[in-house]
Amino acid sequence: MALDTIVAAIAAEADSEVERITDEASLRVEAILAEARSRSQEEQAHWEDSRAEETNHAVAGIVNRARLLSDRKVADVKEALFQEALGRLVGRVHQAVAGSEYPGIFRALHAEAVAVVPDPAATLLVRSEDVELALRIAREAGSTGAVKGVLECIGGLDVEADDGRSVRNTVDSRLVQSERPLRRLAVQVIPEMGAVEAPT
Repeated sequence: MALDTIVAAIAAEADSEVERITDEASLRVEAILAEARSRSQEEQAHWEDSRAEETNHAVAGIVNRARLLSDRKVADVKEALFQEALGRLVGRVHQAVAGSEYPGIFRALHAEAVAVVPDPAATLLVRSEDVELALRIAREAGSTGAVKGVLECIGGLDVEADDGRSVRNTVDSRLVQSERPLRRLAVQVIPEMGAVEAPT
């Protein structure tokens, strides 16, 4: 075989191999590009889903915080309304204590207290300005115990027996005891007060 023929055969074979390798490389490159595009789309979709989830979570958090803040503000306003009403009641009580109704109120408080501690020798603790009134009412009821004007309160009395029994029946203590029923009453009278509860 002539040298030219051999060279031509080798060249043809080389061209064929180059063509085969080029075709194979093209196919591999196309496969790699297709896989890259697919992964890119998957990553983008995942990123978008993740961003959407983060956004939804953030929005839900903002809404929840806004609701909590709104509920707190509404509760604060309702509590302020109740405290204002309670303040007016205390003002009315002060007026009653300062007026002609007070001896009757004191008499009723005394009767309740001595019913709990029925000891004629028990000591009565009252405001300094109520000593004379307390002495008169106590003696009328048959009590012989001392009357001490030592309380700092709106009005009323404490009763203390020598055996340790005692009862507090001041106007102040009655107001404290009345707060829960007054809250229930406020809800009945003003339905919008329904969420008012005692502060913790």
